Amino acid sequence: MQGLSEEECWDHRVHVFFQQKAWADSNLCGRYSKEVLAPSMAVLPVAQGRKVGCDNLKGQRDWHGDFQLFNKKHAGADTICTPDQLTHLTAPVDAGFGALLKAKIESMQSAFIERSGEQH
Repeated sequence: MQGLSEEECWDHRVHVFFQQKAWADSNLCGRYSKEVLAPSMAVLPVAQGRKVGCDNLKGQRDWHGDFQLFNKKHAGADTICTPDQLTHLTAPVDAGFGALLKAKIESMQSAFIERSGEQH
């Protein structure tokens, strides 16, 4: 699309956050919960056992007002973090089984976005 900025070409249903650091800090985790997670969960039927999976970043463990309590209260979800100090053990999973799992999740999310786009 000529004349549009890159950002103007992005799908409006995809949320993009920028920050100076490579790892998500407390502010970014809090913004994500407030702006994306809670509103997204609010439109879904309430379900028992909702889970939010996290990498156990410091920002996910202790964001202002507590990331985990916010998710429980506003998204109705338990936050499950990978164990602390285990990156050296979990990194191989990201390249093996984790990569397959992430690819499957990505295809499911893409299909959901396509289906929801057809409804509008």
